[in-house]
Amino acid sequence: MKAIRSISWRTSRPSQQHPLAGPQRALLLSRYVSTNPSPETNGDFAARLREEMLARPPTWIEERFLSPTRSQLLDLALADYLPADAIHDRLIGRKPSALPPGHHLVYFPPMLAESELLPDGTDPKHSPGQGFSRRLWAGGSLEFTHRVHSRPVSDPAPDSPPGSDSEPAREHKAVISADKLRLGSLRCACRESIADVTVRGQPGNEKVYVELLREYGYFHSVDLQRRETFRLSIIERRTLVFLRDEEVKMDVAKSQDQTTASSSDSNSGNNKKVRAPAPHKPDYSFELTPSRRLLFHFSALTHNAHLIHLDREYCRASEGHRDLLVHGPLSLVLMLTALRAAAKVVGPARAEKHIQSISYRNLAPLYVGETMRVCVRHTSNAATEYPATGTKRSTDSWEIWIEGPDGGMAVKASAVTMSGPKKYKANLKKNRAGDHENNVSPGNQEFA
Repeated sequence: MKAIRSISWRTSRPSQQHPLAGPQRALLLSRYVSTNPSPETNGDFAARLREEMLARPPTWIEERFLSPTRSQLLDLALADYLPADAIHDRLIGRKPSALPPGHHLVYFPPMLAESELLPDGTDPKHSPGQGFSRRLWAGGSLEFTHRVHSRPVSDPAPDSPPGSDSEPAREHKAVISADKLRLGSLRCACRESIADVTVRGQPGNEKVYVELLREYGYFHSVDLQRRETFRLSIIERRTLVFLRDEEVKMDVAKSQDQTTASSSDSNSGNNKKVRAPAPHKPDYSFELTPSRRLLFHFSALTHNAHLIHLDREYCRASEGHRDLLVHGPLSLVLMLTALRAAAKVVGPARAEKHIQSISYRNLAPLYVGETMRVCVRHTSNAATEYPATGTKRSTDSWEIWIEGPDGGMAVKASAVTMSGPKKYKANLKKNRAGDHENNVSPGNQEFA
């Protein structure tokens, strides 16, 4: 077990292959954690697997310069699939200074060479080991952080030198500001770690749930050297599920049988299940049909080599799917985009209204070439009091979901948005005309 814990994963020099990568690493893990336990040792297997995976060191991924290019390329990739009112240019202007919600997903990619990937193109640091080759994105959450700090509201007398006894004390008040990742920023980083590991199911048919914690923000050089917590902007959790190879083989055989039985029916597909529709009608929605080009563009932007998004034959022969799968992160980007349009979110650079959090679950796969509908519904509004600032802010709750071609829910999410106080919004509206005339983005605004 000590040998496993001493592994240090490289994150910033992709040209140098890690000595314990790919098949070699899987072989090493198999020596310490058996992935084919007998029924009487299943509890021990779960405990040992959890201990080993939680002991894996965190990964640091640096972005020395948060280039606007990748965010712009994501906008271009989605431009032909979004309605006009959901285009980012319409929401935050043509020169946004802050990263739009969800766009962090095309930054901080896995820093791995091709030889370090598993055979299906995924990251070995997330895998339980041999015997669990199929990886599913089950869901996750995002939290956009805010901080309370003190701001002076009065200036000292001009004839009083700083620090003098005659200098009047400044008045301060607490304000809330959003620590957004900003395009063009220097020294941004992501710290990824395994937060939890759970084994469920009967012996021989286990599922391994791996919860990843990804923390995004700014750092100083000393923070990076010490691998300490830095100023956070986004806290993301991802839940991955790994299935046993035996279950995958059964799914492949079942899908082939269904394909043969339904070959005369052009409307039926293998592994196709009818999902329950949403219980309510949406307040806002749009439809799109993802193409192979869109999936390729998103895979390239995220440095994602998972074959389920790229190789149709692999999907059918090795995973039991009828076609290429839409990325879980791409579904998340689409839901955040729809929410911003529905909630009239002005954007992270203008803090009149912003997304505070979102949590989601992937219920069924979405496939390339099949129509999907992104839906948003407003559920409640409440005034939230912040004692530190002495102000109240309006918070809104939302339901978001994505329907597959049969109208059933494939993804389900809930989100919270927050509005600034009336005084702030009045000042924002007053100054907005001047901002547009000068094409200036006010940047990281404070909630006074």
